[in-house]
Amino acid sequence: GWIRVLGIPYGDSPERRLVCVEACLTAGAIGIRMQGDEPLQNSAVMDLLGTSGRWIYGTDPLASARHTALYLEWLARYPQARLAAPHFLRPSLALLDDQLAEELVRHPRFYVILSRQGQVGSRERYPFSDLRPWIERLVAWCGPERMLWGSEYPVIYWRGEQIDQTRRWLQDLGIDWSAEDMAAVTGGNARRLFFDSPAPPVQEPALPGWLR
Repeated sequence: GWIRVLGIPYGDSPERRLVCVEACLTAGAIGIRMQGDEPLQNSAVMDLLGTSGRWIYGTDPLASARHTALYLEWLARYPQARLAAPHFLRPSLALLDDQLAEELVRHPRFYVILSRQGQVGSRERYPFSDLRPWIERLVAWCGPERMLWGSEYPVIYWRGEQIDQTRRWLQDLGIDWSAEDMAAVTGGNARRLFFDSPAPPVQEPALPGWLR
């Protein structure tokens, strides 16, 4: 199969969000998207994802020193778990000028997903040249092996872009990658990380009424 899914912890309490995550993992999700303070507020979900060796898609792992330190501790505690950061783009290097941030970004199981392009604070028109220093820092710390391109489909169409344009964006920005590196970032790394190994086992979860 060529589809991999991640879950989102819906629910109006940490306990209900844990139930939702359990259902997502039973149904075959490779991981869970964690937003805002959810990592700080729901240690049970973090532990479940760690012990099962699943992914976390952390939307803002540098939101605070507490967030960054928690993710570093989580990666250290669970050697099979991995952390990806979607929309990991900024027009300023300020967040990266921090020891904990550098430690996290340099971690061998931290993966950068470059998506949302100009909607992450850029003040310039396409190709958003003010994002280039940030990407160059990531290249130095991660290399192309831990960087992935994300199309942001179907949101790209809401801002008048096309798939070919989003695939060309890094080249238009002037990132000096070889054809081999570009192929890895725009597809090869995703294939290796998400599709070269079997998908998790799939069962139909028993859903409580509020979740169903």
